[in-house]
Amino acid sequence: MVAINIILNYILIFGALGIPAQGISGAAIASVISEAVAVIHFIIYTQKNINPCRYGFKKRITVDCTILKKILSISIWMMLQHGLVFGSWFVFFITIEHFGERSLAITNIVRNISSFLFLFVQAFASVVSSLVGNLIGEDKSNSILYVCKKVIFLCYITILPIIILFVLFPSYILRIYSDNAALVFEAIPTLKVMLTSYLIAVPTFVFFSVVSGIGHAVASLSIAFISLFIYIMYVEAIGHFSSSVPLLWTSEHVYFSCVFILSLYHIHHWRMNLYQSRQKINH
Repeated sequence: MVAINIILNYILIFGALGIPAQGISGAAIASVISEAVAVIHFIIYTQKNINPCRYGFKKRITVDCTILKKILSISIWMMLQHGLVFGSWFVFFITIEHFGERSLAITNIVRNISSFLFLFVQAFASVVSSLVGNLIGEDKSNSILYVCKKVIFLCYITILPIIILFVLFPSYILRIYSDNAALVFEAIPTLKVMLTSYLIAVPTFVFFSVVSGIGHAVASLSIAFISLFIYIMYVEAIGHFSSSVPLLWTSEHVYFSCVFILSLYHIHHWRMNLYQSRQKINH
């Protein structure tokens, strides 16, 4: 999907192979086509590699309102959670925009680099969510924290070399996104602030995924809401008293710290309740 998106972006945005340049509209078209290709790939792969009878693909498709209600009872909170996250980024960029065009350019570059690192963290966190569900299904909830520690360790040894490389050679990394020497020089402090936030982000997203993995969607939304509220208040305060881009990026540390603390508290509370329930059953 990504490969096709990149190729189509080049063809449709700038114009190539006889196709006229379409600018930002071309980017939108490329995204839609690449998503459609991904769906087709999933369908073909499923037909070739998955037993259709085992998973009920040959049955007549009907709408089961009971199952749909159960799915929505969890997914609606997740949708609201992701909506809040996108909304907070909107506030962040609006604040940056008031700092000036140069500050916005720096933030866009650093944000792109951050997205690259986030791929690794999100991948490990998603694995944790799946493993937690499996452990609960196997009645091995006592192993959840052990799994979390292992995944955090694996995530750190994956991204720390990348972070160290970026810290040692920041100008080379930034030049991938801009050939403006002054802009690259000004972006280095912001890049380093962003990189340090990932030291907190790793355990944060792992433990936050545990909350989702145990099916506590409302708790997950509550954690995100409280953390984002504090995050937005912090961004607004920095934007009011300062115009420092690196200082504003410390809002990532604030957000990750809030999510980390609240997630740990909820997991601890859940484990205590689980332990007490088992004690009552044993008695």
